[in-house]
Amino acid sequence: MATGLASRFIEQGDLIDELRREGYLVTQRVLTYWRSEGLLPLLVRDGNSYVYDVDVAEQIRQLCIQKGKIKTRRLFTHRVEGDEYNIIRLEVLKARDEIILLMYEVDGGVLIRTITEEELSCLYQS
Repeated sequence: MATGLASRFIEQGDLIDELRREGYLVTQRVLTYWRSEGLLPLLVRDGNSYVYDVDVAEQIRQLCIQKGKIKTRRLFTHRVEGDEYNIIRLEVLKARDEIILLMYEVDGGVLIRTITEEELSCLYQS
């Protein structure tokens, strides 16, 4: 983590490592190319390091999904009214006393569903 700037920033190398652990096929070269295409903001220099705002991580995740730079490690297939959705990542949010489940698809889509505490417990057990 960069030391001169606030904790809202992360070194490029640390961000790449984090994203690769999550299964995204991202390299410094890919990020450089996406910056040159205007798809990502420029890096900020902090002493000897180059850093991104931490919010850029989600932007990079979405670009990886759009560009097919993700290991196709499907968590499960979610079926709704005869349609199948290959889910690769889950995110749980709480908003206004509701539990919201975000299910990220392999093709970049997101399914949103309100769930109960009991369903959330089942997710964590599986």
